[in-house]
Amino acid sequence: MIANKSLTRLTIISLCVAIGFCALYVSSPLSTELTPSSFNRSFKNKNYLEYNSHIDLDNAFYYISGVDKNSIYLSNYKKPFTLVQIDHLLKQFKTIKLKTTRLDSIFEPRNFRTTIDSPNIFMTHGTMPIILRGDLKNHTVSPFMSDKNIFFTEARPITDSTFALLSYSAKSKALQLGFLDISSDTKLTFRYGLLKTKSDETFSVYGTILLSTDKNKIIYIYTYKNEILIADTKLQNEYILNTIDTFKTPPITVSKVSDKSKFMLSSPQILVNGISCTSGDYIYIRSNLLAKNENKKNFIDNSTIDVYNVSSKKYEFSFYIPKHNSKEFIDYKIINEKIYALYEDRMIKYQINDITLIKNQTSKQSSPKQQ
Repeated sequence: MIANKSLTRLTIISLCVAIGFCALYVSSPLSTELTPSSFNRSFKNKNYLEYNSHIDLDNAFYYISGVDKNSIYLSNYKKPFTLVQIDHLLKQFKTIKLKTTRLDSIFEPRNFRTTIDSPNIFMTHGTMPIILRGDLKNHTVSPFMSDKNIFFTEARPITDSTFALLSYSAKSKALQLGFLDISSDTKLTFRYGLLKTKSDETFSVYGTILLSTDKNKIIYIYTYKNEILIADTKLQNEYILNTIDTFKTPPITVSKVSDKSKFMLSSPQILVNGISCTSGDYIYIRSNLLAKNENKKNFIDNSTIDVYNVSSKKYEFSFYIPKHNSKEFIDYKIINEKIYALYEDRMIKYQINDITLIKNQTSKQSSPKQQ
């Protein structure tokens, strides 16, 4: 019985990891019929962004794993123990090979996700499950958490020893947010009730965990509905910020097939909220939905970014990030007045031409670290 429960949890976690990975590649608005939605956007003028510089890359499997005051770090889905360090001017490119200690074997190494929180390196693997930790000085990582009962879809480092987790709870039979403290005997504490779901709607609450720039807030962005959950770093004192679209009910259906340990998404996936990041008081979300007042050609030729203010709990404005070779960016980060957009074959830096926004971001950033 225990073995069957573990198998079910592992199956669900594995599917969630697959959904998250595929979301990066199927979230283009052109993957669904382009029909205007019922909401409007407030756009910045066309000169909001200005090209600054770029650096070419050698493959299409990078993602941004972190930044610090001097560098941007890229990790690789296919080569998880390879780290790339690029300076903010996009002039210097350095490849770093991460070494491992006390790690005998690895199950599906491509499931590792790396987060750089300088000087720390965290590598999380929710289906082994294991968390590796190291530092940027010696480029060596070793097991930090290897509890075989703590499977997870995503693990966001908060401090050196605490994490916000998205994990499947056998008790509630649903995905839940949890607080993981490696130094505690309890280790994982689920925050039941934060994600509103029924046992047969497991994947409807799937989303992404972010950490605010000042590291005082956990931000959970639902993938399939118009909500952002914001809480403190203990996942308490939470509140909801609604996005401008109208998807209150996730437009997906999940079916259980004859083998009760297997699940299948049985309706088309409309990814309401795409790739996201934070900077200062702002949350930036790539949207896949065409607004009622939006020019269709502009929408097709660019990536639409909606901006929300954590303090005022309101939608602020939208702007475009240009496509490169007709393709959308894979990942992005905002560092003060610059946007670093990662595409399949290059990273492009854009200058933000908005003095009000720059001042707000700068005054709210206690450190240059971004999530």
